[in-house]
Amino acid sequence: MGELFDKNEELLNKMAQLTKEKGYFVKDGLLYRGDITINHNRCWNRLKGNEEELWNEVPLKIMFLMKDFTNEDMPDIRTETMRKNGISLDDNAPYKRDAFTKNILYWLYGLTHMKDADMIPFSEIEDERVCFNYYEKYPLARINCKKNPGGSRLDNSVLKIYFGEPLYSYMLREQIKEFDADIILCCGGNGLIKDFVVNRCYDGDWDKKNNWIYYNSRNCKLVIDSYHPSYTRKKQWLYEELMKNYLEFVHENELFYKKIEQMMEYEETRFPALSYSIIEEK
Repeated sequence: MGELFDKNEELLNKMAQLTKEKGYFVKDGLLYRGDITINHNRCWNRLKGNEEELWNEVPLKIMFLMKDFTNEDMPDIRTETMRKNGISLDDNAPYKRDAFTKNILYWLYGLTHMKDADMIPFSEIEDERVCFNYYEKYPLARINCKKNPGGSRLDNSVLKIYFGEPLYSYMLREQIKEFDADIILCCGGNGLIKDFVVNRCYDGDWDKKNNWIYYNSRNCKLVIDSYHPSYTRKKQWLYEELMKNYLEFVHENELFYKKIEQMMEYEETRFPALSYSIIEEK
């Protein structure tokens, strides 16, 4: 196991012990990028691979920081695949079609690409396949602030309780900082998640560029205060608003402009060599 995995696992185990009275605990962190399995029930799973090596290499590191996870049937979100259970192996578009999946695919691709120094047009990614193929190779960090699953909707008052617990919030802060992401996409929470990162995770002043973008020049960290990916309406509007405000910042920041260029070069040279197997379990 890699050093980052071991440190994250240590923090997760401490957080699980701290919250054991709250019920089921779901692990998170750097999503696995090893082989993909499908069992006899036609359910998908991702195995641990070289995701930490890729994370250390990738020029633009992105973390999706969520409120919580709702599925108690998955003890570790690092194994998720975004593939739809129950489909055949020869389906050429195996990804889920829900808003949550689509928005994550759109946003990740948009944040790491430009076309003629502008956003990738929504029309070029709307069928999602190009984004899905990219997602399966990109080493994405995904963390839940509350790691004990609840219902389909988490009230912000509950999130405030978790943020208000000194030891738990300290370990969550350490987990976030351990990954050292360039971009932290704070998904939902009406600004609560963004405030936690901005006020409690990093030293230095934050410059609010617009209603979406906050930048810390001391640490070279970009925080995006976004909607939750499960937002079901106006996917094109949401994608274009996010990218418009993001690229407004990027055009003023040479470091991040270069990171996107380097990320596209990295994809062109490194991604074709990345491979994984689909394993059908008997």
